[in-house]
Amino acid sequence: MQLTRAGLTELGLMRIDQGEQILLTLDPARTELKTCTLAGTPVICIKIKEE
Repeated sequence: MQLTRAGLTELGLMRIDQGEQILLTLDPARTELKTCTLAGTPVICIKIKEE
């Protein structure tokens, strides 16, 4: 599944294309970085604060 820019914005994220890099910024009012565990491995997750 690929999210459009509008879909990302709706989730509190913004995509920034810089040359060959793609960056995501987080809206602190709507998102939060957390450490989660996936299959026993710690990963960084983005928690979306739903209204």
